[in-house]
Amino acid sequence: MATTPSEIADLIAALDHPDKPTIRAAVDQLITLAAHSDDLIQALNRRLDEPDHRNYWPVAYVLGHQAQPSGAVIRTLLDALDHREPDIRWANGLLLVGIAKEESAVIPLLIELCEAGSANQKRMALYCLRDLALDDNQSRGAMLKALDDQEPSVRVAAVTSLKVRIDVDVTVRQQLLATYIHDFDDRVRNAAAVTLASMLKNHYGSNFVIAAAPRPFEVRSSSGIYAQFALQAGNNVDLVTMQDFDFPEASDATKLAAIVDADLASMTTMGIPAAKIMIGCITYSKYTAGHNTVDVYKNIFLTQKAKYPSLRGVYLWELSFDKLDGWGFTRTMVPAVIG
Repeated sequence: MATTPSEIADLIAALDHPDKPTIRAAVDQLITLAAHSDDLIQALNRRLDEPDHRNYWPVAYVLGHQAQPSGAVIRTLLDALDHREPDIRWANGLLLVGIAKEESAVIPLLIELCEAGSANQKRMALYCLRDLALDDNQSRGAMLKALDDQEPSVRVAAVTSLKVRIDVDVTVRQQLLATYIHDFDDRVRNAAAVTLASMLKNHYGSNFVIAAAPRPFEVRSSSGIYAQFALQAGNNVDLVTMQDFDFPEASDATKLAAIVDADLASMTTMGIPAAKIMIGCITYSKYTAGHNTVDVYKNIFLTQKAKYPSLRGVYLWELSFDKLDGWGFTRTMVPAVIG
C-alpha cells in the first residue's frame, strides 16, 4: 500500500492511465487511503477541478466512497453513466445508488436524467431508480414517460424497471399493455409482455392463466417474439396454445402432422416445456379456412403424446363450432387426453 507523498502522487497520476486494470488498482488503493486522510480527499477534489485530464470518473469514484461527496463528484458520476465502457457505467451507477440511499438529493438528479440525458444515461438512470426500490410518484412517472422515448433500449429499460415496483396499479398495467400493442420494436414488446405477465400474476394470483397463442411459423426460432415471451416469462406463462389451423396445409392431414411434429420439436428443444404446450384445433365441417377432422387431430395428439408424455393437451379455438357439430370434438378428445 502506498504511503509516501510520491507514491500517492503516482496513484493519482495513474487515474489518467489508458489501461483499465491500472486505473482500477489505483482506485482501490486510493479508496482505502482516502478513508483515513483528509489531505488526500482535498487533493482529489482539486484534481477533479483541474482541466485537460483524460479521466475524471475515477477521481469521482474514489471520492464517492467517502462521506458526503460534493456536488461536483455527483455530477461527474452522473456524466460517467454515458461512458463508452458498460462496466464503467455500471460501476458508477451502483455507486450512485449507494449514495442516493444516504443522500436523497441525488434521486431528483437521476429522475431528471431519465428525460434529459443521453440514451446511455437514460438507461442507467432508470436502472438506478429501479435498484433504489422507490414507491414515489416522481420516479414512477419518469419510468412511465420513458416508455415513449425514441430510443428502443431506453424503452426496454423503462419496462423492466417497472417490473419490480410495488406501487403498480391499473394505470401502469394499461400503459404497458399499450406499449405491447403499439411499439414497433420486438425487444420492447417482448419486455412488456414478460413484465405484464409478472404483474398480472402478482395482482390476480397463481390461478390467473396466461397463455401465448402463436401460429406455427412464430415458434420455429428462439428469436421469435412468442418464443422469447414463453422462455423469458418462465413460470408466469402457463400455456403455449398452438394455432394449428387457418393455414392451407392444415387441410392436408399429412402436412398438418408434419408441421405439428416439427414445431413441437423446435419448442421443446429451445426450452419450452411440453407440459405447457397445447395443440390447437378447428374441426367444424363447414369451416372455410384451413382445418381438419376430429380424428386427424386426435391421431396427431396421440402421436405427439407418445413422444412427449407431459404434453398438456388439445383445445378448440371456438367452442360454438363443436356445438354445431354435435360436440364431436369434446366426445372424442376427452377420452384421448385423459386416457
